[in-house]
Amino acid sequence: MRPYHGIGPSAPGDIFMARIATVLLLLLAVPGCGVDEQLPERLRTEFQKWTPPADAHVIATREYRKVRHVALTADYSTNASCDLIEQHYSDLLRKRGWTFLSVQPNYIWSKHVGDVASYCRGDLMATVECNTDRAGRGWTYNVSIVWPSKSACSR
Repeated sequence: MRPYHGIGPSAPGDIFMARIATVLLLLLAVPGCGVDEQLPERLRTEFQKWTPPADAHVIATREYRKVRHVALTADYSTNASCDLIEQHYSDLLRKRGWTFLSVQPNYIWSKHVGDVASYCRGDLMATVECNTDRAGRGWTYNVSIVWPSKSACSR
């Protein structure tokens, strides 16, 4: 057998990686593989019921989906304080059956720039992240709803 020198037919490692890539693409392309097809719509429906404070304006929304993971996020701009924003969502989520999990400080390069409050409902997790240091930030706060296959809410 001749040694492989990176020219001509693929090396055994390249064939293995191509097979792995094919399997991953099939997992993403096949409906129902890894994520219940109704789950993203269930999250969208819940997310739409999270009305922001009166003076908040949506800047951007994102939907992220991969095998066994779905996330919806919205960024907002407002002059409201983080305390007011956090109280608004705490009340709203509690009324919708969510349970408070924790508040964690958010740091960028060792500088405290806000807090992230987390909530659970079944196997879903919600977060409300607010910037106390708003200089140069394109958004004031964001909210997310996430379905991870293994989360603090599923324990």
